[in-house]
Amino acid sequence: EEEPRTEAGARPSPNGSGTILLVEDDEMVRSNIARQLHTLGYKTVLAETGPDALTMVEGGLQFNLLMTDLILPGGRLLEQEAALGG
Repeated sequence: EEEPRTEAGARPSPNGSGTILLVEDDEMVRSNIARQLHTLGYKTVLAETGPDALTMVEGGLQFNLLMTDLILPGGRLLEQEAALGG
């Protein structure tokens, strides 16, 4: 069965769900990504630094996906801590 198409023949936008913890130190990049994710239907929780995000996780924040800047200071520690469940 084919997916429904819009008048122009393009596929409709995906309807995302879930919460994404977005950690990005560049405010412009962070806000643009958050806006795009929101448009796709995702709830976003924003953090500027790895330690900020860790504080949120340690405080009980539940999320479905962790999205970080690849060269974020402290980002590797954040990834390791999140993988261990805080």
